[in-house]
Amino acid sequence: MKSWVAPGEQVEKVRRGSFGRPEWRPPVYETPLTVILAVQLARLLGWVVRACWRHPRAAVLVVAALVIWASFGSLELLVAVSLATVVLLAWKRLNPDSYARRVASPARSWWRGRVYGVRWCALPD
Repeated sequence: MKSWVAPGEQVEKVRRGSFGRPEWRPPVYETPLTVILAVQLARLLGWVVRACWRHPRAAVLVVAALVIWASFGSLELLVAVSLATVVLLAWKRLNPDSYARRVASPARSWWRGRVYGVRWCALPD
C-alpha cells in the first residue's frame, strides 16, 4: 500500500539488483476524467465567447444559419445561402456603383480596420 506523498515531494526509487545511484522521480497523480472533461468544456466555452466577441458579424451569420438549419432543415439552408449569393452577384453585375458604395467599400473598410487596426486611416477629402 502506498503512503501519501505531499505535492512537490520527491520519491526515491532504487534500481533492484544494482548498487547504482537512486533515481529521483516526482510522484504521478492521476486526474479524474470528469475533471479533465470539465476543464476542456470550460476552455471550449471561453473560446466560443471570445470568438463571438471578436467577430460579431460572423457570429450573427453562424447563429442565423443554425436557426434556419434547425427550423427548416439543410436543404432550406442551402437555398437561403444560394439565394443570398445570387442576389449579391446580380446586384454587383447590374449596378456596380451601388454595390461598391453599399457592400464592397464598407466590407473592405471593415476588414482593413480589423487587420491593420489603428495603422489604417481614411484618406483626407
